[in-house]
Amino acid sequence: MVEIFGSKETLLLEINWSEEVGATAAEATRGSLRLWAHGQELWPGGGYEPGLEWTWIELAEFIARFWSWLVWENGFPFELQGGSIGHVRADLDHRWSLLSMAVRDMEEEDFYSFEERHDLARAISGAVAPSVWLIREGNMYWISTHDSSVLVPFGVVEDVMHRFVEAILARLRNVEDERADALRAAWSTRSQVPPEDVVSIVTGLERGVLLQLEGGQDPASFWEFEADHFEITELMAAARLASAIPTGDASSMLAAIRSTSRYETSELDRLSDLALETLPVGPEWYPYDQGYFVADWLRRQIGVRSDDPVDPEDLLKKWGVQIQKIRLSTVAVDAIASWGPRHGPALILNRSGAHNSSPQGMRATYAHEIAHLLLDRSTALPLAEVMGGRAVGNTEERARAFAAQLLLPKEVAGRRLSASTSPGRTVRDLRKRYQVSLEIVAWQARNSDAELPLDVRSVLRQFVSRPWRF
Repeated sequence: MVEIFGSKETLLLEINWSEEVGATAAEATRGSLRLWAHGQELWPGGGYEPGLEWTWIELAEFIARFWSWLVWENGFPFELQGGSIGHVRADLDHRWSLLSMAVRDMEEEDFYSFEERHDLARAISGAVAPSVWLIREGNMYWISTHDSSVLVPFGVVEDVMHRFVEAILARLRNVEDERADALRAAWSTRSQVPPEDVVSIVTGLERGVLLQLEGGQDPASFWEFEADHFEITELMAAARLASAIPTGDASSMLAAIRSTSRYETSELDRLSDLALETLPVGPEWYPYDQGYFVADWLRRQIGVRSDDPVDPEDLLKKWGVQIQKIRLSTVAVDAIASWGPRHGPALILNRSGAHNSSPQGMRATYAHEIAHLLLDRSTALPLAEVMGGRAVGNTEERARAFAAQLLLPKEVAGRRLSASTSPGRTVRDLRKRYQVSLEIVAWQARNSDAELPLDVRSVLRQFVSRPWRF
């Protein structure tokens, strides 16, 4: 008998059960399993038939044991961005090469624990199967193999896991042994985790830090969830994305979010729906290309020519987005955006942020947050975004490109500088007209299709912070 869970277009798990049910939990759950994501076969891989033969109670035990982490833990540790396992490991090795051995040893232990919770291959000890990571990211799931990664809707993955375990339990209906009883107990109590432990999983913050933030308040009241119905809130999402900032700043940030009301922003919502419908996707569309595309699209939607400047703060106010300005001790965070059932859409700007020391920097911050408001509220960042916090997937690269293009279209910068006889003066003229930094002018010209003379490129290189990449 064959059972299928999900679909090949997203996530599909297919198992061909052995004919005999068997007297033990292992015998009753023996079968041949195949796993696909976005049409690519992950297990056993290579198109081998009939699949991966094993006793699949082990996978059900894994899902039941780590259910809270699979469902509630968001993102990769140490501010690593999502992607293939090979890519993540390369980033991790680079990170560790810059750290002391003592810190590296601690992080290696933490990362090993992370893999134990998210690598499906760890479920089947004794069998050889490629690693497959399942890691939640907002309303999506990363499904990562060594060489590839895809994003699949959260609900799809949760449903496949749930239905698979229920199918295993159905196979065990008439089996009475210690292992079957243990799985039934673990699955029936999988959601009976103390709320404070789930908050720690969601935010990535240790219990001691949570106690400091809560200041003696009941966790449900502080984090704004119902005691009998746990869900991720705007406060938890912001705390997760800003987990590296000082506790005092985190407290101020959360208080600022809590002070904002829930507002209707019908025009912003309309534009967001249209932007997501318009957004080009596919392997040929890199995040920065998507950012450029949507910025040009938005200019057309609001009736602003490419030669004219845009005021991003004015746009946010017209759309009904609340703007609040606070001062944190850290310069690492520029802004916190919040949107959800209780708060926002709201933008909290840190006056001390590294990019907010000038009017040009503030405009770039506002434009950056517009990208997230348009493109990320229903996917990787469903509740909050922290500019300067933990980067999520490719959303930051897309938002940076969007912000630059909205403020100063690269075609304008390229055209002006390719024909300039005084590039330094032209850069400053563009800076003044479009109220952007000298660095944005230089990079927008560099990223345009215009052919820049060598002397112009030499001048532009003086205005960027990393000239070796120019």
